[in-house]
Amino acid sequence: LLVGEVEVTRGLYRKVVGGAPASWGCSQNDCPAVMVTWRDAVEFANAMSRYEGLSECYVITDTMVVWRKGGLCAGYRLPSSDEWEVAARGGQDFKFSGSDSIDSVGWYLANSGDRPHAVAGKASNAYGLYDMTGNAAESVWPSEDTTAGNSDNTSTRNKGGSYPHRPVGVTETWVVPTQRYSDVGFRLVRTDLESQAEAERQVKEAESLARDAFLAESSEANTAPPVSENSGVQSKLSWTAVIYCAYMLSIGFCFGVRRFKAVDFIDIWIIAAVSITAPVWIPLWAGYKLLYGKEP
Repeated sequence: LLVGEVEVTRGLYRKVVGGAPASWGCSQNDCPAVMVTWRDAVEFANAMSRYEGLSECYVITDTMVVWRKGGLCAGYRLPSSDEWEVAARGGQDFKFSGSDSIDSVGWYLANSGDRPHAVAGKASNAYGLYDMTGNAAESVWPSEDTTAGNSDNTSTRNKGGSYPHRPVGVTETWVVPTQRYSDVGFRLVRTDLESQAEAERQVKEAESLARDAFLAESSEANTAPPVSENSGVQSKLSWTAVIYCAYMLSIGFCFGVRRFKAVDFIDIWIIAAVSITAPVWIPLWAGYKLLYGKEP
């Protein structure tokens, strides 16, 4: 969101629309433009958009103002109440915009002399925004809807307090949108669609890179040879088989020599075959002996 560094001044108002509103105690070009209605403010926002070749944000009728495309319009507009508050706080937690001391950042009842002052006459907040507290109160978009009333029987908001009143923090008051007030002006904002589009592009690019990295890692895991845990298991099974065969061969050899008096080394091959197949024939031989009480 691009926020005006200062309130719209009489000089800027005159430059864009060809004339300035009535002055009230401060008539030079760098004084805030007060004595403007809420409708004047949204009409000036559209005029400012046309002046800079941007699309207008508002459709204005006799009784209604429609915020075209919500926050996605490219032209100038009033900030919403929430947008104004974020800008005023400046990422800090002061009572007033930029300080806990009202005298350092704003014009109010005790120091204003009951008149508005040139903009940026006090310190800014951390965002570099001036007069968010005091001087002229600032009109904002009155609701979360994209349609606002524009007649004597409706109301709209302004925020920040003003020069003829006691100091207030980041608060708001309600005013009639068709009335002019000597202590109410406005500040314009604009949605930076190019930066927003670039930020969205970077987010999508980061998501794409993360997805590609994940897929590549998954592919490597699926195609890599089983060299870790599976390899160890296979090695253990191979050695177990070798030990088992050698063990059964020795048992079979001893059994064959004792039982069949096999002393010729040629018979060892037969004994080896018998030994390796022992898990098959030994249970059969033992079962037969148990059933019939004699050896097969």
